[in-house]
Amino acid sequence: TCSNILSHLSLKLFVWIIGILALFGNLTVLYINLYKIKQRTEPVPMLLITNLAVSDLMMAGYMLIIGSADLTYHDIYAFNAEVWLRSFTCVLACFLCCTASLMSVLMMITISFDRYIYIAFPYSAKRLSPQHAKVIILIQWMICFVFVGLPVAYSYKADGDLRIYEYTSICMASNFRNFHFRVWIIGYLTITLICWLTTCLMYSHMFIAIHNTSRAATSRAHDGGKRIAMRLFAIVITDLISWVPYYAYMIQVMIDPTDSGSVVLQFAIIVALPINSAINPYLYTM
Repeated sequence: TCSNILSHLSLKLFVWIIGILALFGNLTVLYINLYKIKQRTEPVPMLLITNLAVSDLMMAGYMLIIGSADLTYHDIYAFNAEVWLRSFTCVLACFLCCTASLMSVLMMITISFDRYIYIAFPYSAKRLSPQHAKVIILIQWMICFVFVGLPVAYSYKADGDLRIYEYTSICMASNFRNFHFRVWIIGYLTITLICWLTTCLMYSHMFIAIHNTSRAATSRAHDGGKRIAMRLFAIVITDLISWVPYYAYMIQVMIDPTDSGSVVLQFAIIVALPINSAINPYLYTM
């Protein structure tokens, strides 16, 4: 990556394709859902999906920043590496990526919990009210801003070993050599992994509940149950595809911090992690 921020042509294309898809898809979701919230049509699901779209828009912003920086420093990155890595734009990109991915996972588990109550316990009087949803969403945003903002702010204009993204040209948290950042990254990965596993458990229970209900219902209900199950499967599998490469890379780095390939990290972050941000609008809304 001496010549360019992005090391391969496929990454240069992918960063723009995913960035633009995520941008327009999530802007459309915001337009649709804000109208529905005003009409008070299913306010809780709309609130949750709207905030998921906001977090995915942040990921779109990260992708477009990296794509623009790659064009700016095309063939001259080696002479300007520290200029880029110390810049506010790189720090902002790191903040957007980490906040977006963490908030997206938190919103996904909240949406899953809301649907879990409706599907697994259809006769329960307990529901997630709009007031409770707003409080949960506010707390989640505050946690993300503080948890991500502190180490990222500390990295601004810092030397390489004191930056959370160290010398990574795509400005993604990857500094395992620094003890404090290593603890932060492990905490970040642990939170997302717990959320993902919990989401999988809830979707598994929902799938069983749908299957048991549809067996005792008409064929039309059975077909409807299969469609819902397929959507749930699509949500879980895209989440898995998005996160597993990053988990695999980080486990490798934890085992041997000296064996951290920057190109591997670029493919894990640029190709895999933002997939959810581009696909979520179509899975949840369109």
